[in-house]
Amino acid sequence: MSSLHLSGSLSPHIGNLTFLEDINIQNNNFQGTIPLEIDRLFCLQYLLFANNSFQGTIPTNLTHFPRILVIELKGNNLEGNIPPELGTLSNLYQLSLSRNHFSGSIPPSLGNLSALQILDLAHNNLHGTIPIELGHLSNLHVFQLSSKNLSGMVPDQLYSISTIQIFSIGGNLPNSIGNLSSTLTSVRLDQNYISGNIPQEITELVGLSYITIDTNMLTGSIPDSIGKLTNLQEFYLFTNNISGEIPYSIGNITGLTSLILEENMLEGSIPVSLGNCSNLQGLHLAQNRLTGGIPGEVIGLSSLYLGFIVRQNYLTGPLPSQAGKLENLVSLDISENKLSGEIPSALGNCLMLNSLHMDDNFFEGTIPSELKNLKAIQFMDFSRNNLSGNIPLFLGQLNLLVDLNLSFNNFEGEVPNGGVFKNITSFSVLGNRNLCGGVKELQLPACPTERVKKRSTRRVILVAIDIGVSIIFLVVCVCAVLYRLRKSKQPSVVSTEENQNPKLSYAELHQSTNGFSLDNLIGNGRYGSVYKGILNFGEQIVAVKVLNLQESGADKSFLAECEALRNLRQGHHLMLKLRF
Repeated sequence: MSSLHLSGSLSPHIGNLTFLEDINIQNNNFQGTIPLEIDRLFCLQYLLFANNSFQGTIPTNLTHFPRILVIELKGNNLEGNIPPELGTLSNLYQLSLSRNHFSGSIPPSLGNLSALQILDLAHNNLHGTIPIELGHLSNLHVFQLSSKNLSGMVPDQLYSISTIQIFSIGGNLPNSIGNLSSTLTSVRLDQNYISGNIPQEITELVGLSYITIDTNMLTGSIPDSIGKLTNLQEFYLFTNNISGEIPYSIGNITGLTSLILEENMLEGSIPVSLGNCSNLQGLHLAQNRLTGGIPGEVIGLSSLYLGFIVRQNYLTGPLPSQAGKLENLVSLDISENKLSGEIPSALGNCLMLNSLHMDDNFFEGTIPSELKNLKAIQFMDFSRNNLSGNIPLFLGQLNLLVDLNLSFNNFEGEVPNGGVFKNITSFSVLGNRNLCGGVKELQLPACPTERVKKRSTRRVILVAIDIGVSIIFLVVCVCAVLYRLRKSKQPSVVSTEENQNPKLSYAELHQSTNGFSLDNLIGNGRYGSVYKGILNFGEQIVAVKVLNLQESGADKSFLAECEALRNLRQGHHLMLKLRF
């Protein structure tokens, strides 16, 4: 009858079922008290009431079950004291009372349960000391006990039980923990107000595959010999006051799958030896005091998929391109460090990435176009860096992206309007001064229209052409003047003002330019065209400019050019008269 979503109370008539050997109603929603009539079930061996809502106390007449093997009452609302009479159940091998509201002290009589293999009293309101008598439970495999109100030391006798495989307890960790069996596979000491150092002797428990000592008050460092635990798969030490460096020997634990050391005071660099942990799935080193760079050997572990979390440290240098090997990684958080360089385009290979946090660093350059491949991304934060360029349009095409932060960078240009950019609460572009457009709630200036852009470009081109033509015209004029100057220095029989400054008719100009032929065209400007002319049967080359008087400003341009020639004449002491 387990896990059937049953509710209501347990009828007292259950006492009439005297032949029952097994009652399994766990994982339902039964309420009320455990009926006293249950003491009639003399044949009962398994009492499985776990994970319901039973209230009241444990009936003391449970001791009437001479054949009982298992009592499972965890996960209810039971209260009161743990009955000392339970110590008379000589055949009992499992007693699970965790996650209730039991108070009082632990009965020393429980030490009489010589057949007991599992004792779980965790997460209650028990107080007092741990009875020395529990050290007599020589067959114990699982021992779980945690309460903030327990006092005193853990009896050394408990650490001498060689059969224990799962050990979870509060208090200090004595050196005698190393006396536990080498077959011990799990040490669970989380949330137990444990203080002091991690004893070096814990590394003698070479059979350990699981250590969780998180959320305590531990100090000191991680033992250098931690690498001896070659069977370790999961190591949780977060939220303590651990200092010192991460031991290099940790790289010897090649079967490690989870290493969670965040929220401590660890220093030094991330050991390169972690690159040997080829089965590592989650690496959390956030909120420490780590320095140095991110080793490519570590961030290149293709086995990582749960998370690579190193935020709030003092890491420097670039993000290695080996990050592109994290094809299955779900979360990458390198925020609040001192990392620099460009965002590696290889990140576009992290196709399963759901969360990318690179904020509060010194990254520069543009957002790589390869990030358009991150189709699974939901959270992306590039804020407080030195990134520049336009905001890529593809960010608005990532359909699952719901939170984007680009604030306090040097982005410029138009803010996209699609996807995540439609909802002002889903993205931020604060602190980028040269942005325009976007949704109206941004209150950014409008971007220049395409027509304005084309007109501006055309104006620039025309001005450039006009300047170019003017320069060509002046160069030709200078060449002509220099040519005349050179000719004037040669012996001449006749040197008259008429020969130096000939008057030319329109017909002569027309003939010299071959009828203003395109073959003679030197260039076009805003105010006219310049043609090459040949006078005196090829002896004299001139430039002829034909003004477009219909263009506004042509007359001013003509006068300016005349003034330039007049200044040129004075600069070379030429007696050249201009006739127009």
